[in-house]
Amino acid sequence: MPPFIHISYDRAIDSSYDISQMLQAAENAAKRVEKQEQPSAKGWAEIPEAQMTPELKADLLLIKNRNVIDPKRHYKSTGWGKDLPTHVQYANVIEPASRYYSKSSKASRKGTLMGEFVASGKNEYVSGKAAELTREGAARRSHRRGGKRAGKGKK
Repeated sequence: MPPFIHISYDRAIDSSYDISQMLQAAENAAKRVEKQEQPSAKGWAEIPEAQMTPELKADLLLIKNRNVIDPKRHYKSTGWGKDLPTHVQYANVIEPASRYYSKSSKASRKGTLMGEFVASGKNEYVSGKAAELTREGAARRSHRRGGKRAGKGKK
């Protein structure tokens, strides 16, 4: 008789040991095994759920809002809705030897998409629009408060 069955048998014979406890322990063990066997990303080619770091979140938001970066380019919708995807992976692009002289240097590459975007200088349109909206908002708030009396409380 295998040792684990022998131990269980001895416990079952012992009158002080409750059988219901043993059955409950067996059910809990079966549930743990079921949880481990379930695939984490069924239908996602077994891509595991990524831990959402601030860098990953910034990159995903950049991809989601890429149509705001350049108004003259039109992108197909990501289809993400309001939520960001949870099953994502980073990859390194390995370029062929024929592109040795035309590829970007290691110094110009950044660790994240957001880093590359900021370093590329393509954020001029976004920065200008943000500044314009800030000015318009400040003007609207000043107008609502009464112009010269801005900052004073109501009487």
